[in-house]
Amino acid sequence: MKKLKVYIIILLFIFIAGMAKGVSDTLQFHYKKSVFAEIENEQWWNPAISWKNKYKDYDNGDKSEAYLGSRSLFVWRTDAWHLAQTFETGAWVFALLVAIRLAYLGAIRKTWSSLIGFGALSIFVFYVGFLFLYGWLLVL
Repeated sequence: MKKLKVYIIILLFIFIAGMAKGVSDTLQFHYKKSVFAEIENEQWWNPAISWKNKYKDYDNGDKSEAYLGSRSLFVWRTDAWHLAQTFETGAWVFALLVAIRLAYLGAIRKTWSSLIGFGALSIFVFYVGFLFLYGWLLVL
């Protein structure tokens, strides 16, 4: 039973990664027809202009950082696209760390068929999350 809970946690992180990918792709490729275009703060949501938030005054030639780490460590604070990318990467990292811990404890059977099966399930869950949120964001 404990193994099942850990598998569910792993799949939940993978699902979150898929949803975050759906947000970032919606912003990047379909912003104008998505639900995000209706939100007032275009400077945060619109990837065509939000990337400039990393700089002090990009339009007037000041390409220095808006604040310490705005182009590197804290880029996730500058716009919605980078925040979604951070959530996606973080969810993948946590899923992998939990899976490594589970394997270390010997809970995962070390046969190729079980690893391939769980990998296929993980890919399926990722794309269910992606399509769920991606489609929802375009329909509204």
